[in-house]
Amino acid sequence: MEIFKEKQPPRRSFRRSLIVLIGNIIGIYLIGFLGLGIKLSSFDDILLLVLFIGLLNAILWPILTRIAMPFLVLTFGFGALILNGFLLEEFAPLFGIEIQGPAIILAPLGMAAVTTILSSLITIDDDSSYYRSVLNDAKKKMKAEVKDYPGVIIVEIDGLAYEVL
Repeated sequence: MEIFKEKQPPRRSFRRSLIVLIGNIIGIYLIGFLGLGIKLSSFDDILLLVLFIGLLNAILWPILTRIAMPFLVLTFGFGALILNGFLLEEFAPLFGIEIQGPAIILAPLGMAAVTTILSSLITIDDDSSYYRSVLNDAKKKMKAEVKDYPGVIIVEIDGLAYEVL
């Protein structure tokens, strides 16, 4: 039962957060570099904006998703990108960044795309979090008591019919 005691080290969570931060910075920078509606003044401004948006997402996102859940479901998840675009449009001027035109949608889309690519590259062989979750669920369902009364096992094999048997 030693396998159940495995916990995720803090540096792993920090690494994943850092990957998301870097992905968001690269996504905003790429949209600005391609000239699609973001005017950047300096790299420091991008870093501060991404940190601020990340902080807002960490604090407000659970509340926003609870309120906007019907909208998010009806838009098949694109509503989250729209909400992030709205946050970028509202708070980017505070950091000296101008967002106009198609960048309102392209910036969150670029941020999400780069973050997804970076995360998938880093976690190519990282099935341990899935297995850890499965084992933790199994541990919760395990009980120490052994039942001594008989039970019933039902087996269904698809494709077997009376004619086949």
